[in-house]
Amino acid sequence: MTPMTDTITPPKIEFFRDGFKVGRKTYRYKVNDEPTRSVTEILEYVFGKGKFSAGANWGQRTAVTALCGLVEQGIDVPWDDPNAVIGLLKQHRATVNQVRDDAGERGSSVHMAAELYAETGQLPNADAYPEEQRGYVRSLIAFLREYRPEIEDVEIAVASVEHGYAGTYDARAVIDGRTCLLDYKTSSYVYDAYLYQLRAYEDASIECGYAPTDFRAVVHLTPDGQFTKKQFVESKVTTDQWLAALHWYKVQTGGGA
Repeated sequence: MTPMTDTITPPKIEFFRDGFKVGRKTYRYKVNDEPTRSVTEILEYVFGKGKFSAGANWGQRTAVTALCGLVEQGIDVPWDDPNAVIGLLKQHRATVNQVRDDAGERGSSVHMAAELYAETGQLPNADAYPEEQRGYVRSLIAFLREYRPEIEDVEIAVASVEHGYAGTYDARAVIDGRTCLLDYKTSSYVYDAYLYQLRAYEDASIECGYAPTDFRAVVHLTPDGQFTKKQFVESKVTTDQWLAALHWYKVQTGGGA
């Protein structure tokens, strides 16, 4: 476990995987028994410029990409029958919900593999995972071999009482003698929101009593099983930039959590 500063009493943080409702709002965290917004939710709103556009844009892109893939495979798409098109997407596990669920499953597998490495020091066995997830696990293995992180802690929940947010980052480690926060991602891209996430986690981590890190990075894992330096993306986001994004979120949503 990463040592914490004795002079700071960290807040009480509770995480609810399936969330809990307060009025019309759903929360995943309580901080000192108060419902608190997550970093992920805040940034999804900020970078989506509204409650619905981020999800709508992603859904549109997912559907178009899936249909283009079916056409490239020579599969006949019944363009004149929307219900038949939806049925075809379901058949190929390409609907928005199926793509989202598959992404969640592969993300969980990658995180389990990373936690196993942290606990045992042994590289995971990609063949022990479902075939569609093995490439991402092999990409993780390639990262671990190249960077040899000394994992200090995993799945660290942190919160800022001062600014009203909470979140959980994947790992705290030492790489080449430098301390860092790591977040594993299996998405198609490294989105700007991910880099803001890391600054939010760092600032909340310090507020909770952890020592500042030397840097923060996204570990971008891909289905081809490879890992290059371009997939290790350091966040240069500053505290002022993160707080500006947080302020925008609070103004747009009526302030506070």
